[in-house]
Amino acid sequence: MDSLITRKEIAQLMGVSTNQVSVMDDKGLLPCGPSDYVDPKEMCRGKPSKFYDREIMLDWIERRKTAKYKVTSEKPGISFKQVFSGQFERIELKNRWGLKKLCAKHSNAKTVTVQVIGEW
Repeated sequence: MDSLITRKEIAQLMGVSTNQVSVMDDKGLLPCGPSDYVDPKEMCRGKPSKFYDREIMLDWIERRKTAKYKVTSEKPGISFKQVFSGQFERIELKNRWGLKKLCAKHSNAKTVTVQVIGEW
């Protein structure tokens, strides 16, 4: 039993809810599947807890924490493209520009043909 860990313990170590751990298990994101061990205390209950290999899970949680807070040498900055595209503008302006683009896509633009008479 000491070599196994429950979803509740995994959730506490990761700082997430037990539901998130179960969803990760359902999607196959955990490094190992649940073991076949069933706790005798929970045999009379409807759903017994799932247990995982402790060493594998603790190693995976540590690697996840170090990867999440990895320090990069690049400093995040604001690029000219971000400013020019209007990423930092007010929401009202973004909505107005979006509406103008939408209207321009769906309206037929009126074109005028001009003929120049005379010598060049």
